[in-house]
Amino acid sequence: MKLNKIIRLYVPGTINNKIDLKAQVKWVDKALDKFADLFGGATTMQAQGAWKTEGAIVKEPIVLVYTFTDEDGLLQHRETVVEFAQRIAFEMKQECVSVEIEGELHFIYPAAKAA
Repeated sequence: MKLNKIIRLYVPGTINNKIDLKAQVKWVDKALDKFADLFGGATTMQAQGAWKTEGAIVKEPIVLVYTFTDEDGLLQHRETVVEFAQRIAFEMKQECVSVEIEGELHFIYPAAKAA
């Protein structure tokens, strides 16, 4: 099996631009479970992020949850990952959540709470 496709989910550390590490830990744990279920496993990495909104720079701790898969896994589960990111964006009141797929960064905007 050749796992040559990578997916990275950037889990934010803020809600309404205020640091909320408890919420972040909750969503990182859910992302690990989701990626393990979809792809067989996942890894996390701590990082620092910054973005500009309404003229101000917001800095926050982020956690990258990433996994490797093959072409079939990517095709089969890509939309599920996007829907999961939409849910995080909605629940954490984010403008968007970043998902990196094969070196391309996608800004995923909130959707109504999914099951």
